[in-house]
Amino acid sequence: MINNVFCKRVLGTPGDRIGAVDGHCWNDKVLRPIGVVQEQEKLRWMFDSLFIWRQCYDVIPLSRPGWNIKNWGPLTVPAKGLTLPLDDFTRQLYCQVIEYETGEPLDDTITEYTFQEDYYFAVGDNAMDSYDSRYWGFIPEDFIIGIVFGQ
Repeated sequence: MINNVFCKRVLGTPGDRIGAVDGHCWNDKVLRPIGVVQEQEKLRWMFDSLFIWRQCYDVIPLSRPGWNIKNWGPLTVPAKGLTLPLDDFTRQLYCQVIEYETGEPLDDTITEYTFQEDYYFAVGDNAMDSYDSRYWGFIPEDFIIGIVFGQ
């Protein structure tokens, strides 16, 4: 049974490096703007205090200084077979994925991890008010149930 279905724009596919600067999303493999630039511009100029008041300012991982709804990354979207080193930051960033794949709590002694599945990172076009991967994290490929084509 599907509890929640969302329609979001995929910002990052397996292996992509992605992020946001001043509210504008980027992907290292895409040379043009991604998403609705006008909405991202609104996000850029919105006062930070409004986001903090609405409790939607902080994004994953919550402990990363300087990462927020406007500025985050770079991060690598997990890809099947990709091995990444794990330090304090990446351990927290990929903890949910690793625990999903292994079914076990992440051990602090693990220094690298090879992903078993492909993942995606999705953001909503309403950049200021979208419940998306900035808050939930990476999406396993088998959670994707459809593709919308268009701009």
